[in-house]
Amino acid sequence: MNSELLKDTREHLNLSIASVALQTGLSKRVITRNEQPNQVQDKAVMIILTEYYKRV
Repeated sequence: MNSELLKDTREHLNLSIASVALQTGLSKRVITRNEQPNQVQDKAVMIILTEYYKRV
């Protein structure tokens, strides 16, 4: 039960991160060849947070 909920939450978060990256045009800078998906995700989160705090 908890495992399924965690999996669903993680997938939802991944989709949200990808959506924000695409909407803000960050995806081009985030995804490079030979990176594991979790590395790309971590980098996307850092770039999104950096961009957010620059604007605040």
